[in-house]
Amino acid sequence: MSLEQRKLAIAVWTVLVALMSGIVSAGENLFLNSGFEEPVNQSVDWRLQQWAGSEPDAFVIDETEKHEGSKSLRITHQNTNTYSVAFQRINVQPDTWYLLSGYAKADRDLSSDAGLPAKFFVINDVQGDPILGFKPIISTQWQEISFIFNSQDAVQILAMCYLNQKAATIWCDKMSISKVDGPTISIEKTEILADGTDSSQISVNWPELGNLATATKIRLVGRGADQITPADYDLGNGQSAASFTLSSTAAGAVTLRFEAYSDKVAFDAGNYGEVQWFWWEPPLTASLAFNFSAVAEDNLLRNPGFEDEENTAWSEEQWSGSEPGAFVYDTVEKYEGAKSLKIVHQNTDTYSLSRQGVDVEANSWYLLTGYVKSSVDLTADPWPPAKLSVDTTSGGRLAAKPIVNAQWQEISIVFNSGTNTRVVVVTSLYQRALAIWCDKLSLTKLAGPAVDLEKTEVAANGVDTCQITIDWPELGDLAASTRVRLVGRGADLIAPAEHTLGNGQSTAAFTVSSIEAGAVTLTFEAYSDEVESGWWQPPLTAPISLTFVPAGGGELGDNLLLNPSFEDDTAWALQQWSGSEPEAFVFDEIEAYGGAKSLKIDHKKADTFSLAIQGVDVEPNTWYLLTGYAKSSVDLSADPWGPAKFYIDTVQGRTLALVPIVSTQWQQLNIVFNTGDNARVRIICYLHQRAITVWYDQLSFTKISGPAIALGKRELYADGVDASNISVSWPEFGKLAMETKIRLQGREEDLITPEEIVLGNNQSTASFSMTSTKTGAVTLKFEAYSPEASDSGTTWFWWEPPLATVPTLTVLSTAADPEKSIVESDFTSRPAGGEAYPVTVSVRTKRSDGEIVSGQLVSLSRKSGPEVLISPASAPTGSDGWAHFTVTSTKAGVLILEARVKESESSQIILEQTATIEFTHVVDLKESELRFPAASMVADGQSSYTVEVILKDGEQKPVTNRKVSLTSLPGSFFELLPAFGNTDENGEAVFTIKTAVPSPIPVRGTLLAEVDPDEVNGTSYRLEKSMVFTGQVVSALEPANGAEDVRGQAAFRLGFHNPVQLQSGLTKIKVSPTSGSAGNTIEEIYSPDLANWRLQGNLLVWQHASLLPDVWYTARIEKLKNENGEIEPIVWEFKVMVDLVSPAVSKINGYLDVEPRPWEAQVSLNPQVKVNFTEELLLDGQGRPVNLLIEVEDEQGEVLAGELIDDLAYDLVTNQLSFTLSNLTANTTYAISLSNAVDLANLVMEPATWSFRTIAGAEVTLELIKWESQNNSFGEPKVRTDLKFYFNKALRSEPLPEIIVTEKEGAAAAGTTTFIDYLGTKGLQFSFAGPLQYDTAYEVTFSNVADLNGNLFAETVTFTTEVRGSEEKEVTESGGTYSFTLTNHQGNVAQIAIHLPAGALPSGTRLQVRNIKRSELELYQGGVFNSQLSLLPAIYEFVAFNDDEILSGDFAAPVTISIPYWDNGTGKVLGLNDELLPEESLRIFWWDLRNQQWRPTGGSVDTLANIVSVKVDHFSVFGLMGTASRPEEFLSGVALSTNPLLPGSAQRGETVFEFQLAYDSKVTLVIYDSRGKVVAKLLDEVVYPAGPPNGYLWDGKVDGRRLRPGIYIYRLFAFSVDEAQSDNGWVSGTLGIIW
Repeated sequence: MSLEQRKLAIAVWTVLVALMSGIVSAGENLFLNSGFEEPVNQSVDWRLQQWAGSEPDAFVIDETEKHEGSKSLRITHQNTNTYSVAFQRINVQPDTWYLLSGYAKADRDLSSDAGLPAKFFVINDVQGDPILGFKPIISTQWQEISFIFNSQDAVQILAMCYLNQKAATIWCDKMSISKVDGPTISIEKTEILADGTDSSQISVNWPELGNLATATKIRLVGRGADQITPADYDLGNGQSAASFTLSSTAAGAVTLRFEAYSDKVAFDAGNYGEVQWFWWEPPLTASLAFNFSAVAEDNLLRNPGFEDEENTAWSEEQWSGSEPGAFVYDTVEKYEGAKSLKIVHQNTDTYSLSRQGVDVEANSWYLLTGYVKSSVDLTADPWPPAKLSVDTTSGGRLAAKPIVNAQWQEISIVFNSGTNTRVVVVTSLYQRALAIWCDKLSLTKLAGPAVDLEKTEVAANGVDTCQITIDWPELGDLAASTRVRLVGRGADLIAPAEHTLGNGQSTAAFTVSSIEAGAVTLTFEAYSDEVESGWWQPPLTAPISLTFVPAGGGELGDNLLLNPSFEDDTAWALQQWSGSEPEAFVFDEIEAYGGAKSLKIDHKKADTFSLAIQGVDVEPNTWYLLTGYAKSSVDLSADPWGPAKFYIDTVQGRTLALVPIVSTQWQQLNIVFNTGDNARVRIICYLHQRAITVWYDQLSFTKISGPAIALGKRELYADGVDASNISVSWPEFGKLAMETKIRLQGREEDLITPEEIVLGNNQSTASFSMTSTKTGAVTLKFEAYSPEASDSGTTWFWWEPPLATVPTLTVLSTAADPEKSIVESDFTSRPAGGEAYPVTVSVRTKRSDGEIVSGQLVSLSRKSGPEVLISPASAPTGSDGWAHFTVTSTKAGVLILEARVKESESSQIILEQTATIEFTHVVDLKESELRFPAASMVADGQSSYTVEVILKDGEQKPVTNRKVSLTSLPGSFFELLPAFGNTDENGEAVFTIKTAVPSPIPVRGTLLAEVDPDEVNGTSYRLEKSMVFTGQVVSALEPANGAEDVRGQAAFRLGFHNPVQLQSGLTKIKVSPTSGSAGNTIEEIYSPDLANWRLQGNLLVWQHASLLPDVWYTARIEKLKNENGEIEPIVWEFKVMVDLVSPAVSKINGYLDVEPRPWEAQVSLNPQVKVNFTEELLLDGQGRPVNLLIEVEDEQGEVLAGELIDDLAYDLVTNQLSFTLSNLTANTTYAISLSNAVDLANLVMEPATWSFRTIAGAEVTLELIKWESQNNSFGEPKVRTDLKFYFNKALRSEPLPEIIVTEKEGAAAAGTTTFIDYLGTKGLQFSFAGPLQYDTAYEVTFSNVADLNGNLFAETVTFTTEVRGSEEKEVTESGGTYSFTLTNHQGNVAQIAIHLPAGALPSGTRLQVRNIKRSELELYQGGVFNSQLSLLPAIYEFVAFNDDEILSGDFAAPVTISIPYWDNGTGKVLGLNDELLPEESLRIFWWDLRNQQWRPTGGSVDTLANIVSVKVDHFSVFGLMGTASRPEEFLSGVALSTNPLLPGSAQRGETVFEFQLAYDSKVTLVIYDSRGKVVAKLLDEVVYPAGPPNGYLWDGKVDGRRLRPGIYIYRLFAFSVDEAQSDNGWVSGTLGIIW
């Protein structure tokens, strides 16, 4: 037998899936000479054998064809009977996972070869050679082959490459076998409640399968009752983890099977190489064992297992016979526990009972279960002597079950307590000499059957049905089966006849139909041996009541006539109302239109009146069609009286419709009519007092659809041009051969064309067009032209066929529509400078459809804000619909203008849109300045210096002819000329200043410029600037004379104009408290050996002991010399502060004073870093700052090694830190961070971080490495900002680079482009000429921006400016009401209020209210969770700041917010969806950012003030919503936003109880555990308003502690407080808590 055939008998379990290319093995390669690079040593590495045939030259080490390296193994067969194998024996660990991989190719394509002749193969090196894994070689290109296998019980394997009985060539190279990890299992928990809800998460992680390119299915398998989701998972293609959820309803222990889906190959001779797929079990390191705990039940029985013989709770009685020893607590024979109850009889006349009484609820369901057995088999006994039963206290039996089995048998009884409140559980043995046992009894309350009806009204036509579902889980759980059925009347059809419940089947579905109309209550019955009477009626909570509706009126198209072709003499009543001709009615077999007969009425006399009548049930207000064929013996077309007719009348005899019979040929006649309020009509064929003959045949009476009218549009304008197209469709008229005229009628001013249209002869539709010149609602009349016959002849008249929907239109005025018309201004902000600053306000009038309206007289008026001048007073709109006005103001403030359109002499239309213009003060202090042109000023008492006051407005234009007064502080130090002056055409006023007397030391002061206000009695402007005059001797002095912010340890620094000399033993410094101050005195005489005296050039530095805080000191230095001799003593004063200021890196113009400068580019690769500090740092013994931490990080986040930071030094004279960085990488961004250093007061420095870019070569692309703007606390660029751009290389300066900033799809913003000073040409700055627009997107482009080699920069930058916010208010300790003014997106000025109780927020917190971003409006509209709700534009973000940090979290006490709204004057508010909402329905909602949904907060509406207020516990985005519909139910819409709840988590940590009320009500919300015990009362009679959904937010915690995991019940009670509406109700539901 060949090796292949021997392998056939072995069960093959493999994982054979292709790996992604390039996977690297995780462990050591166990192959020797894996790439065939060394000579093959068959005793050490590769064994080269032939197991069939003989071709000695088959094996070749090929140096020409190889995958990598210099060689590969080639196997070549010339014959087809050769079997060549190259293999290695490899020692492995049992039950371990391995990965075999290698590269192979063949000289021909073997993919379709069923024999799979070439393979990589692994077998267990034992007798029988069980296969562990293989993979075929099929490609003519080098192919990576990989598979994972488990060694199972092998300790040594054979890994081989072979070619079997095929004349072909294969190559093998780069072979590898390595140990890998197998699957790992993670289990959330092993103990699970068997309730079908509790679950455990099981995670399977198998990285090796995840790395495979082809997918492998895996699954977990348990018992039938175990629920495992999903059914299976696909691993592979990067997916290495699978997660399953396990739950069950069956208690007990279970071990899951872990299975994978793979292919195997069968090797029998008849089916060689067939691939088969199967599920197999990969070995695991640990079993998947779980235990499902039974759901705890409340057993109402005491001592249910008979374990307590003393306090037994059971009454032992004998009602006949006498055997005192019959009751035994048996310790030998029991089902579980230590004992059971045994009842044993020696005699046949003994009747023994064990009884226990139990209190129960009336009309409730219970389950009695227990385990019983008998000493003999009683299954064939017709009178079972032993029973387990439930009795009433009066002796009646509720249910029973016989004890028949000689083995332990579980008995279950489901019963209803009926009217009983106490029952007796009985185990009995009746007059039989034998023994019975019972154990583990249980009596529990349970739910009864639940009935669900599909509908309660069913048509009594035998076809319409109602589905009725009975659900009885307790019967379904029983092992024994119970039959159930529904019973109705004899005419009721119920299918199936019965259902069997039990053995897991708990639901029965029945279908009910009937042909008998009327109300019926079905009987629900069960048949079970638990009830001795057979079929019984389990009590239901509600009756099964149905109403079978009479099936009159018919379906569309059904002929409602009986015997319509007169084929027999039934169904028609043949009457004569005058005359007497009994033979007039003939069922004519000769003259018939169709069929065998017709009805002939034959008059011989002229006074006979004959009628054939049939009554028919119809539906009221419904359309019907009567058709038939008729002929006359004479031509009656000219007869004015129409003696022969088809006729339809009511049972009272009133005519509904008719048609005459006039032709001598068979003629089809049709009548379309409406039944009106009639439920029965009569169909009549008659001949009236004429001696002629008439025939009738093939009548049909059917229900049809009526006319349908469609309006092209329901609104049109009263201009006589705008038209609505109106379509009338009446298919039944179109099918008639007779023609019928129809028309539409409106008012006198309404023009409807054409006047009428003819339907019939296949014309079933009509199209009308209506225009009008009169406004108002129009109800059109639909009329048809029909004949009416009377004794005087036939009269034609217009009548109104009833319509299902009355066609109603609205004719609109052509005047301007207040909602669609536009009001806009060319400026939203302008200085209040009168005619110099005009604003153009434009009004465009439009109709409600958006079309422009010209010739409308428009006026503007001030709605609120400062007084303004508007010109002209009124203006008509031009042909483009625009009217333009000029508005100027001399007063600052926010102006709101409203536009009015004249409608008539006495009325005007006020447009909804308004124009909002902020008139600012003319002088803009941010743009204006007070400056000194001179680089330095000397306090010599003689030299005068220029002072310039430059005034500009907010548009950077000069403010001219404005009076400026100049003063100085202290005034005695300086002289100013002149005292005041006016600004010139450049906005400048020029003054001179000098010191009043010479001073050896610097003189400091403050210059104040007071500018006249914009208006009379207005507020003056003030500009303030500090100034320093250098002394005649001392140019710089620290601490400064008069300074009050001096640190006690700070060194003295004196800079001199000329070099000075210290005199040893003579030069002295004395610092002593100023007169009247108490402090320490420091006095020291200079000596060259004192290290705290240092003279460097013209700078003298003296370090001293600490001075006391909050003390004024006088410092005196004497005996200094210069080239002119000894200098006069230098004396000055200063005050030492309490040092609470941390040291920091100094700043220049807002930037850190460091080198390299922030965002400097082209920095060398070995830069020296210099950092200037605001004060002295504390140094260690080596002169290094104590605790200083320096970190340098590159753009990849890698921190530089410490040895690359060298030469660290600190200069006490300049407070400058320096160090050197080495071996940096070119064109790389580095960030330097400094922290932890302390000053002399041991205060820790403020951390500082800045970045720079190293040098980039000419070949490197010009890059933007960073851009900056001035941002608000939300990170949004302010409307007043500059833009700075930092590049990685120096820029060329010619031609001048230009930055262009444009509104997206708008105009370019004015501004200038300059280089950033300290960066040379490595950075650009764009300075805007004025403020930007709020909440507006801008795009930045670059022109002529290029590096020195001319390489242009062509990228773009986009940003969106800040949203408009209110002014900020600071919270005080006492709290209070804070009002905020904010212009919203609609141009309305909103007054928003926040009321804070004391302590709700920390004192000093800043509050602000902001608009939302326009771009987020769609997001907010999409978060409306209820389709009945409409969102208003009133959406605002409420924010609290502490410093620049935005505060989050709950307040210490609830805060009240008030949000305004705007109505239309009739109590209606317009929503964003254009729906008008009643203002009383408005509520405040908060935006749930995590779930992207609005959540109800509630609120009360003040309809007089037009505000909505509510208490909130946190700030968020708040918005107003309302609804046009009022809840129909008192309490509805109860729902939870999150369920189950995971307390404390970020995603599921909170839920909102949502509910709607029809009336204002007190609401109570209670949480119960699964046993009905109260856990928490969340709301206790809190009043909530009617209308939109309300909500209560809960975090799943009670008294700060989260609830334990489980199922909880919530119940929400509501009691109306509306005096006019007394109502109450409650809704209950379940809530899950998980951890």
